[in-house]
Amino acid sequence: SIDQSAQLPYLKALLAWRRERNEIEHVRLLRKAEKLHFQKVANQVVVVSIFDSYRVLDPDFLIQLAKEFLIHAKAGSNCTDDAVNRGINILERVVDQVPGLIEAHLLAAGAQFATGQFDVAARTLDVALECDSQSAPAHLLMAQLEIARNNFRGADTALEQAIACDFEVRKAPAYALVKSKLCLHKGSPNEALGTLHDAMRASGVRDGAEMPAVSLSERVALFITLGEVFAGLGRFDEATSILAEARERFRGTPEEARVIMSSSMLAAKRNDFDNAVSILCDIPQASSAYIDAMKLKAKLYLTVKHDKCAYVQCFQDLVALDPSVATYEQLGGAYMHIQA
Repeated sequence: SIDQSAQLPYLKALLAWRRERNEIEHVRLLRKAEKLHFQKVANQVVVVSIFDSYRVLDPDFLIQLAKEFLIHAKAGSNCTDDAVNRGINILERVVDQVPGLIEAHLLAAGAQFATGQFDVAARTLDVALECDSQSAPAHLLMAQLEIARNNFRGADTALEQAIACDFEVRKAPAYALVKSKLCLHKGSPNEALGTLHDAMRASGVRDGAEMPAVSLSERVALFITLGEVFAGLGRFDEATSILAEARERFRGTPEEARVIMSSSMLAAKRNDFDNAVSILCDIPQASSAYIDAMKLKAKLYLTVKHDKCAYVQCFQDLVALDPSVATYEQLGGAYMHIQA
């Protein structure tokens, strides 16, 4: 019956997220869809053929289900850890049955990368490239990963391999982000600026309306990186302008906090300490970026104002908000740091 179909809670989950931005309900319905689907797989009595087995497994549906879970790898929600782990687990089950399905490998690697599991992501990408050594998306993701690990030579090699596999990869926002960082590393900020300007002119980057849509995280990354390059060249007015545009465009989105923190760091570079701290106050306590914002505020108090009391107070506030092992460790680290 339709009540026992995994499709129904899946469709309800799509509505919960796209209409209401209800993260908790979105993940709850996805978990229900996952449970119903795997119950159906487990209840398969007789496997007539391998094709019948794949039909019941329905890898395409599972990939769509995993994609929905993995939205929260970048959304900064309270559901993040559970949702991302479930998404990755689904993909692992898919590749266990269909090892040549490279899309599943790439999705898993992307989620692992987004959550800071760099070594795990690299191993997943190695498997993907064993399946298809000519996969431009796999090489491009490897380039992003190597940049994150500060392996610029490896990133350069991976980027060249991506271009060799598909020349069109140069139109991807991820290509511009990697290329600009390689240019900065080589001491060519003007070339980095040109690369980013070209990317910003692409359809869908500023308004996000183009189909297929440029991801929200990539759009934000382009704005932030362009602002950083402007600041590095001493063009602070242009850096301020591009970040102000970003704050307006991404207001109310899960990525808004990233823009706010970048604006704060820019104000600090301009020696406008009071504004830098004031900007950070715009990040609400409910945001997953709040802890990072408090750490940045603490750093500003210590390195700019040399105010050890205010520095420690930031970590005390975190403990008061969330008295966990992690926050107490951070507070202890702060005390040790000022006594060193």
